[in-house]
Amino acid sequence: MKINEVIRQRRLALGLTQEQVAAALGVSTPAVNKWERAVSYPDITLLPALARLLHTDLNTLLSFQEDLTREEVGDFVNRLATVAAGEGISAAFALARDMLREYPACDLLLLNTALTLDGLTNLMPEGLSDREKADREVEELYRRAAESGDQPVRDQAKAMLFSRCMGRRDYDAAERLLQELPSQPLFDTRRMRAQLYTAREQYDQAAQMTERVLLDKIGSLLTDLLSLMEDALREGRGDDLEAIAQIARQTVELYGLPGYEKVLVDFQLAMAQRQASACLEALRQLLPSMRQPWQPSRSPLYRHMQDAKRAEPDWLERMLSLILAELSDPDNPECDFLRQDPDSRAALDALLREAGRE
Repeated sequence: MKINEVIRQRRLALGLTQEQVAAALGVSTPAVNKWERAVSYPDITLLPALARLLHTDLNTLLSFQEDLTREEVGDFVNRLATVAAGEGISAAFALARDMLREYPACDLLLLNTALTLDGLTNLMPEGLSDREKADREVEELYRRAAESGDQPVRDQAKAMLFSRCMGRRDYDAAERLLQELPSQPLFDTRRMRAQLYTAREQYDQAAQMTERVLLDKIGSLLTDLLSLMEDALREGRGDDLEAIAQIARQTVELYGLPGYEKVLVDFQLAMAQRQASACLEALRQLLPSMRQPWQPSRSPLYRHMQDAKRAEPDWLERMLSLILAELSDPDNPECDFLRQDPDSRAALDALLREAGRE
C-alpha cells in the first residue's frame, strides 16, 4: 500500500477522525485530507509522531515492503503483457519502471520484469521507437538481478546475460559468466515438492507438478535436438541431419507436444538444406498448426494439465510474423535462396500478407 492508503486505513481502524489526527500533530484538517488523497505528503519531521499516533512503524507507514509474493509477481508480469497488447510496449516499460521504483529490493520482481520485457521487445519490435535503448534497459535489469543474493534469481539473470553476450559475439564476457554459473543444479525443488505432495496424499498436486517437470525436460530435449541438427549441418553430415530431424519429429509425437513443434522441425530442416519449396510448405502449415488448440490432457502424460483454450495465438502468430520478416529481410544472406527464385519470392510475399506483415 502507498502512504496515503496506510494513513487512511490505520486512522479508520483506530476510530480517529481527520480532525483528531490534525489536532494531535498540530496541522490543519485539510492537510490530513490531502495526505489521504495523495495530493500532498506529510513533512518528514512529522513522520515519527504520525507513526506513533497510528500505532505503526515507519517502514509500514512508508510502504517499505521489499518483497512481493510469487503470485503477486506473476500477476504483475501478466499485467505487463496485457498493457503491452492494449496500450503498446512503451506503456509496459513505463509501468515496469514505476513498479521497480516502488519495490527496488524485490529481486524476483526484477528478474521476471526483465524476462517479460525481453520477450515483449522480441515479439513486438514494431512498437519501439528505439530498440537499442530498450535492449540496454532490459540488460541493465538483468545486471541488477545478477547481483542478487537469491541464487536462482542470480543464476538465471547470468544465464540471460550469457545469451546476450553470445549474440553480440562478446565471447570473453560470456566465458566469465559461464565460469560463475553452477554446472548443474544441486537439487530440483519441483521434484521435492512432488514428493511432499505424495507423502501428504495430495496426489493430484503431485501429478500436476511431475507433469510440468516432464514437459519442461521434453522441451529442453527438443531444443538440444535442434542444436544437434545445426551441428550436423555445419560439419556437412547430411545423413545425420536427416536422422536427427526424424528423431525430433518422433519426440514431438511420442511426448504429445503441440503439433506446430513438428512443423518447426520440418522448417528448420528445409532451411538447413536450402530447399525453398519445402521451406515454404512448412511455413504454410505453420500458421494453421499454431492456431490449433493444444489439448495436453488427452495424453496419459499430462492428464492433470488444463487444455489450452487456444494455442497461445497472439504469441505464436507474432513468432511466425517475426520468422517471415526475417526471411524477407534483404540484409539476411541466409535467406537469399528464397528471395532469388521469383516463384518462391511470390509465395513468401503471399505468406507475409496472410500474417499481416504487408
